[in-house]
Amino acid sequence: PGCIFAEMLGRRPLLQGSTTIQQLQLIVKLLGTPDESAMTFITDKGAREAVDSLGIRAPLRLESLFPDVPNVALDLLSQLLIWDPAARATVDDALNHPFLRPLHDRIADDVAEGPFDFSFESGYPEGMPAA
Repeated sequence: PGCIFAEMLGRRPLLQGSTTIQQLQLIVKLLGTPDESAMTFITDKGAREAVDSLGIRAPLRLESLFPDVPNVALDLLSQLLIWDPAARATVDDALNHPFLRPLHDRIADDVAEGPFDFSFESGYPEGMPAA
């Protein structure tokens, strides 16, 4: 959600890497080097080594990327652009953030009673059929 929100705010793609390594470099340039606790969710040894090889970087100031965006929107973006998925703002957090709260009608929210059952898709050997 963070990258999409950033692209909406900036009206342009946020990270345009053409290779996996270039994409990783752009992420590190934007978010800075993750600390060790944020690295725990990266289980692939090669990915961890690639991040380590990029050296120590401080995160970019979002204000420099989005000079015309209100601070309240940048605050939400900063909560969404976090290395560790467990530390990122949840959808509920985002909807209740001061930037989005005026647009969110809790009464109109339909909440699922449980997880969706997608087992019917297993009958398609190649995935879902084309429409």
